[in-house]
Amino acid sequence: MVRDEASAHMIGSATAGLGSVFNQRLLELAEAELGPSPVPYSLMAAGSLVRIRHQASAVEAEREPNN
Repeated sequence: MVRDEASAHMIGSATAGLGSVFNQRLLELAEAELGPSPVPYSLMAAGSLVRIRHQASAVEAEREPNN
């Protein structure tokens, strides 16, 4: 990516995207081995993954028409 002159934002977005996919796959593997969760759960994330998701949500909110 650096060789292709990707910006820091592009590299961060790609890295966060990989982290998100990785986390999703870990949850799928755990459920496949352990069975479904007996109670609802959520995965807490921090760092760049959260920043990228927050920025994407803000962009989507900006695009929604006002009611």
